[in-house]
Amino acid sequence: MQDFEDSSPIASDRAALRGRLREDGYLFFRGLLDREVVGALAGQALAVLTEHGWFEPGTRQLALPPRKGEEGRSPHGDPGYEGTVALDAFQGLSYDAGLRRLMRTLIGDDAFPLPSWAQRTAENPYPARASVLRTVYPQSLVPVHNGMYEHQDYRVFGVVDMFTAWVPLIPIDRSMGGLAVRAGGHANGLLTDRRLVDSGSGWRTTDYEVGDVLVFHALTPHAALPNNSDRLRLSADTRFQSTKAPLVSAFAYGMRGSADFFETPFMSQEWWEPVPDTVRVVERELFEAEPPLTASDFVPVPGFPDPALLDAAPAH
Repeated sequence: MQDFEDSSPIASDRAALRGRLREDGYLFFRGLLDREVVGALAGQALAVLTEHGWFEPGTRQLALPPRKGEEGRSPHGDPGYEGTVALDAFQGLSYDAGLRRLMRTLIGDDAFPLPSWAQRTAENPYPARASVLRTVYPQSLVPVHNGMYEHQDYRVFGVVDMFTAWVPLIPIDRSMGGLAVRAGGHANGLLTDRRLVDSGSGWRTTDYEVGDVLVFHALTPHAALPNNSDRLRLSADTRFQSTKAPLVSAFAYGMRGSADFFETPFMSQEWWEPVPDTVRVVERELFEAEPPLTASDFVPVPGFPDPALLDAAPAH
């Protein structure tokens, strides 16, 4: 499997970023985030998980049985998992100044992170959280989880121009797996989710270091590689979009005037910001059947004008 091309040298060049994204469907940045900040978050996460019995006392040996959710999902409702997601440091990750600057360079000055503080309830066991903690056990303990299927985030969110920033919280080399993307696969439209069994044909990954960030478009095929180590793999997904793209109503709790808006425990944090009022909200929950594809401002979509051709069109 090929290694990612590092886009760090063009991180401040909007045209170059968009050109590479249009071609590859992903952008990788080595050392974009402050390693000490991400490392501190990992330390807090491990402390919370330890407190709730994820490890044998006094060790980093995983306690059994594994903490896992239904159908290979993350273990929503587990006290250790929920306690980690509620950390200020975890919630603040998507508001990191360097990450926001990058995403606004790529997407536009109106780009914003989607909210993630929704609480799990009996009525809503899988609340809409744009930042997701990934706790991946060794494959010897948990052979199958939903991330190991080749998939596209569009099939979950239903928004064409949404972006994911995947952040390793610990060093993740190839033995531990990590995320892989199929470069160029975004240009083929929608695909059917399937188990990743052939990691050739355009698949790329890397030995991740703390501070790295992988960004990809909602149509980019990606999958989690097997964790062949004996350790717990920790990473986080965060998601961004422009106000020009529709916001699914599942995330409207981040907007001023929503019923949940004043319940955010992070409103007093300097880094926090609400979802912009100018975004158009569409009624849709996560995991609903995705709507038909529409044109993208960033990548080619079958049946629609290529944004590269629109950019090159002469002004009238």
